[in-house]
Amino acid sequence: MRTRLLGTMCFFILCLFLFVLPAQAGSGRVFGVVVDERGLPVEEARVTILREISHYRLMTFTTVTGHYAFNDVPPGIYSLCVTQKGVLLGEEVVEFMLPGNRKIDFAVERAMMQ
Repeated sequence: MRTRLLGTMCFFILCLFLFVLPAQAGSGRVFGVVVDERGLPVEEARVTILREISHYRLMTFTTVTGHYAFNDVPPGIYSLCVTQKGVLLGEEVVEFMLPGNRKIDFAVERAMMQ
């Protein structure tokens, strides 16, 4: 009985560290620019941020200047993908553990966008 109680307590403490505390740690902003190999902005590319463990997913499109931004992103490890017309142009894993801003830029090849 005592072992079971101790195991249950450990489980709840682990859940506290994994789910409650990161949510209270604050959120931040992930942003950047998508350009081609000549430094020209890539317009209307789809940028997706995904945290597989919690199924957190957001999507946006780059502006005419190639910029994108995600606000209020909770801490975690994310996959950041850039696609255009169904073609993967770039992907990066981002560790976003502390609140604040994180700039992630992508340089892609125009040949991939054809």
